[in-house]
Amino acid sequence: MTNRLHPLPTPRRVAEREMVALERGSVGQFLNALCSTVDTVVSEMRLQIAVLLTEFRLWRTNERGCSRDSDRPPDGRARQVSHRSAQQGGTR
Repeated sequence: MTNRLHPLPTPRRVAEREMVALERGSVGQFLNALCSTVDTVVSEMRLQIAVLLTEFRLWRTNERGCSRDSDRPPDGRARQVSHRSAQQGGTR
């Protein structure tokens, strides 16, 4: 599996951003920088989780040799539906 994930902000870069805001003398700017950092990290982590879940689902599908639809056998043909259940509007 190749690493297509985005790098998270380094602790040094995060600390520098927050320290610059703090040195400017405004607690509000510091808190804004801190919130921005947290938002960035959370967004990147969500993106990484989504990529990993997608890759896992693809891998799992390839391992099983069939689609996510559990009603289909590995050869891809649809299962036969009995005449009685088709009349009732359901499948077996």
